[in-house]
Amino acid sequence: MEVLIAVLVVVAAIVWLPHVVWLLRYPFCALNQLEWAALAPARFVLAARRYERFTLRPFVRYLLLPARLCWALLNWLFAAPARFVSAVYWDGLLFSAGAVRDALMQFMLPARGAQRQRRGLTYLVNWFVGAPVRLVSLAKELGLVLLSSAARIVVSTAVPTITAYHGTRFAGGASDIGQQGRWLVGDRQYVGAGLYFAPTMNGALHYANQRGDDAIIVARVSPGWITWPSSWRDGLRATLERPSGGTELARYRPHPFSAFEHPRERWWEMCLPYHREAGTMIRPWRVRGVCVIRSGRPQRLWHGLAMWPSRASEWAVLAASIAFVVVVAAQV
Repeated sequence: MEVLIAVLVVVAAIVWLPHVVWLLRYPFCALNQLEWAALAPARFVLAARRYERFTLRPFVRYLLLPARLCWALLNWLFAAPARFVSAVYWDGLLFSAGAVRDALMQFMLPARGAQRQRRGLTYLVNWFVGAPVRLVSLAKELGLVLLSSAARIVVSTAVPTITAYHGTRFAGGASDIGQQGRWLVGDRQYVGAGLYFAPTMNGALHYANQRGDDAIIVARVSPGWITWPSSWRDGLRATLERPSGGTELARYRPHPFSAFEHPRERWWEMCLPYHREAGTMIRPWRVRGVCVIRSGRPQRLWHGLAMWPSRASEWAVLAASIAFVVVVAAQV
């Protein structure tokens, strides 16, 4: 009896662990805001003013480029300890807590495939028959969670990364993104065809509330080189807010490691441009889902969160990140 009670207590603790970890987010959210500000502090001068009234002249852009490059290099090197602390919470604790909870719930209350539709005695019989297979699957998933969490921490430490939020509906939106890691690239967006995020939950809530059945995807995003409308040429700025301008804007930064930023009424937005993939589903290595928030709490996903890495490009990024961490550790 005592053993049964102990097992139930452990199970209850694991089930509630994601909620407890989520409640501890506030100091890490503050650290995340500092990291976001340090990525490109020029935004508060160049992007905080209306682009219609403020234009950065080409020669000024060229003069600022060396300073921005030097700042990016210094931030990459000296902000690594802060990135590691953030990664331990977001990629380690929060991601692992939710993934372990989902794996354990799948073992206890299986809801995948045909079992999700069964009821009564049929469900009970299949529960016992499938228990050995689910136990093996549980052990496998726990191992994958451990490896994925470690890989995420390494990459988020080596590559400048922030926690960002994406508001959408839960059914067919957040659930699919969380489980498969695939995102739909919008083709008619504010500053280009791409994936949109906000560095705070306020911006994501604005879009989630518009769709009903709201949910917020918490993700780790590696934005790369950031630009703002005030630094674009006149022809590009003229396409802002036009439905037909999304593809042209995204084509302005065709390389795969860039981002656009612009201020909205009460929040900032970030766009990762993918103009060639407009209207299609993609799985970019720069975006790594952490959890799905629904009704203010981490939501269980039937098939669990998508593991990372799982593709060649993701493994390549992980290998490069490991090399960076090893070199830095050797210098210390």
